[in-house]
Amino acid sequence: MANPIETGKACGGELPVFGDLPLGLFRTDQDGVLLSVNAALARILGAQDCSDLVGLQVDRFLADSGSLAYLIEMLGDSSAALRGSQIEIRRMDGTPIWVRANLRLFEDDGETFIDGAFDDISDVRNQWEETSTSQLLVDAVNEAHSRFATGAGAEDVFAWLVERIMEFSQSTSGFVVARDGREGRVLAAIGLQAYDAARRFDTLLEAEPETATSADLEIPIRRGENLIGLFGIGGRPGGYGSDFLAQLRPVLAACTTLIQANRVDVKRRSVEAELEYAETSNRAMLETAASGIVTASADGIIRSFNRAAERLFGYEASEIVGQNLKTLMSAPPRERHERYIERYLTSGLAKVIGNDTDGVAVRKDGSTFPVHLAVSEYRVHGKQFFAGVITDISERVAAEAALSEALEEAERATRAKTAFLASMSHEIRTPMNGVLGMAGMLEDTLLDAEQRQYLDIIKGSGELLLGIINDILDFSKVESGRIELEDSAFDPLTLVQESLALVKVEADGKGLTLEVSAPADLPVLVGDTGRIRQILLNLLSNAIKFTETGGVTVEIGTTVEDGSGHLSLAVRDTGIGIEQEKVGDVFRSFAQADASTSRRYGGTGLGLAISRELAGLMGGDLSVESEVGVGSVFTFTALLPVGSAASIGSRTTALGTKASPGDFAGSKVRILLAEDTVTNQRVISAMLAKYGFRIEVACNGLEALEAVKSRPFDLVLMDVRMPEMDGIEATRQIRALEIKQPMITAMTADVIQETVDLCFEAGMDEFLTKPIRVQEILDVISSLPEPSEEASRALRYSSLDGLGELLEVDDVDLIGSLADTYLTDLSAGLTAIAAGSDVGDSEAVMDVAHKLKSSSRLMGAPHLGDLAEMIETDARNGEVPDAAAFAEFVAAANEVSEGLTRILPFEAAS
Repeated sequence: MANPIETGKACGGELPVFGDLPLGLFRTDQDGVLLSVNAALARILGAQDCSDLVGLQVDRFLADSGSLAYLIEMLGDSSAALRGSQIEIRRMDGTPIWVRANLRLFEDDGETFIDGAFDDISDVRNQWEETSTSQLLVDAVNEAHSRFATGAGAEDVFAWLVERIMEFSQSTSGFVVARDGREGRVLAAIGLQAYDAARRFDTLLEAEPETATSADLEIPIRRGENLIGLFGIGGRPGGYGSDFLAQLRPVLAACTTLIQANRVDVKRRSVEAELEYAETSNRAMLETAASGIVTASADGIIRSFNRAAERLFGYEASEIVGQNLKTLMSAPPRERHERYIERYLTSGLAKVIGNDTDGVAVRKDGSTFPVHLAVSEYRVHGKQFFAGVITDISERVAAEAALSEALEEAERATRAKTAFLASMSHEIRTPMNGVLGMAGMLEDTLLDAEQRQYLDIIKGSGELLLGIINDILDFSKVESGRIELEDSAFDPLTLVQESLALVKVEADGKGLTLEVSAPADLPVLVGDTGRIRQILLNLLSNAIKFTETGGVTVEIGTTVEDGSGHLSLAVRDTGIGIEQEKVGDVFRSFAQADASTSRRYGGTGLGLAISRELAGLMGGDLSVESEVGVGSVFTFTALLPVGSAASIGSRTTALGTKASPGDFAGSKVRILLAEDTVTNQRVISAMLAKYGFRIEVACNGLEALEAVKSRPFDLVLMDVRMPEMDGIEATRQIRALEIKQPMITAMTADVIQETVDLCFEAGMDEFLTKPIRVQEILDVISSLPEPSEEASRALRYSSLDGLGELLEVDDVDLIGSLADTYLTDLSAGLTAIAAGSDVGDSEAVMDVAHKLKSSSRLMGAPHLGDLAEMIETDARNGEVPDAAAFAEFVAAANEVSEGLTRILPFEAAS
């Protein structure tokens, strides 16, 4: 019999796998100290728990304290075993009992251990001592125990034992059946068929008859209350009496022990078979795994190396097993590995173990390759080991590099396309600003009918070209997914009415009606009104374009549910309609329902494609229903949050209205135009001149910066692309100045989003796109704050106006020249008063103060005149102004200088 202790595992001093075995099992070290025991040994020795025995000397329980040493001496070497010896031992309370001892001496990892088994034979021995006639049975039982303990199979042991009992009892048949679940397993059958013995056990399970004493004897074998088998003999002359039954008690006890031990042995063999199967399967899986699998001890020594690892690294397992893992690592990871393992073993801090990581490994030939590594930890007999699954990821790394290169190439192409679009937009919009700007200026002059017709053609062609540019740029944004929606509250009906106002002239020109159908109490919604208006204007323009008679109606529909509004805008026309098979084409980029449509009506075929994409971004869609000769209905839908009427912002200028020159009469706004193109300089200057504004021009960012440094401005119209210094850098440097900051408005033909972002990041306040409409600039001017009290309190503008009346002139340049002379005299006067005060020359101070008193009051600065009079009076009495008085006078002079500079023409003030 294989040593059962080898298959058990000590846990808390107990051998749990054999907890139910009647044999007392134990293991000691070479000094006889108990290391592990099972529950049966605790019962035999009278201990309450296994833990009471672990750590005690075995000698404590031997009648002779030298018995263990004697037994070890008898064993001799690790290959020896002592089986079936009867010895006397003492229980925990000192009571002597007899046991049958089986001992084996062995070594493991250089250490010596003793495995032992005690079988309590006190009852049997007492019976043998009382009944000498049963010696044959006693010897037979002893021999059966010995055979079973030394590894003989259960069938052989029971066959031998049954034969001995048959000889003793002069029986002709005998059998032993062990219970296996609800069936019987025949362990021995002599003089009868095995199936007959099994049938008898089945009958016993059904009825469990009393023990028979007739010619055939069948005795149930029990362990406690549990039926575990059946013993039977038969054919004895004269049958089996009660005296014979008494003699069979040791046999039945032996059967009970042996059957139970056999059941445990069967279970053990089954577990061993499963373990062997699992080990074989695991070994097969390891050897056939596609990934390399390497195991190592805690000190980094390789313990196993599967075939995949051999293929990965070029080593045979026999070459690498026993070497350190560092052999497989490149130099930098090698040092990190050593530090990591040391830290993990001391602190338990895991960064790699239990996680996946990528690294570089080294083959036998010294070449390196990228790997993916997954490391786990396991323990065997309390010892720590690591297992690593290694996968060659060379192909993945190469694919990722190729993908990265492809992405970089795509990004380069995108950047090139973006740069091209920006350049194209800039190069077209810049001259277009001149064309449309001058056309607008020309429109306000006296023209005859023919000239006005030519002008309308120029303006229409320019606007058409501008629309094409906008469509291409919008399509590029949609295609790259870079459109960002901006939310604001709006009233759907107001938005539709404003949009209709923009196309009214076009509809009136064709004699078409424009109508709105809307329910009462429309909710306020929150969305990107600019994009919604863009979609609606596109649909309205198309409807008017393809409709010759009748009209266009916009039907508004809204529903609200759980705080979200569903907006529906249906544009219905009475136009030419679309053939059903071509309806789907209208939403394809660069496509129209018919090739002739583009020739007849024009257009890029992008408007509807862009509008549908925008609708999708708003959680809605754009659809169409159409019938040739009847008309079309394009329906835009969007899912938008519900807002409140209070959150709707007011407009500075009503949509569709134009400011008049009188709206800005008397404005003192100082404007600096930074623009390098002469045409644009003239156009914008002329636009603003109609409204009474005079502007200073800087040809590049550097000139604009110097201008802002030297004098104050309320508004800077800043072009972005300029020589010497661009508008973005100029804005950054202006924002860094310690001056009263002007509003800076970008004015550029570059409408790419990156440019817009850069402008605002640099510190610009507004962004206008070329070609510039004068109304856009006027809206910006209207948003400027009123001149501060500090900047204007030093001047009385009525006095300044009275200067013109006194001189009987209406020439602002002349007045500006006078003011310029005054400012020069004021600066010189301040210097003279300071110098006279330093040397105590009150007469010089009095003379200068007298002149400044009169000129300041004449120029509309009475406060400064009063201060000058006070200095004059003190100087007449021989006193020069002290530091405080002079500081007050200088501050007042600076206020006057700033005020005059703000309101006078630039030529005079510069």
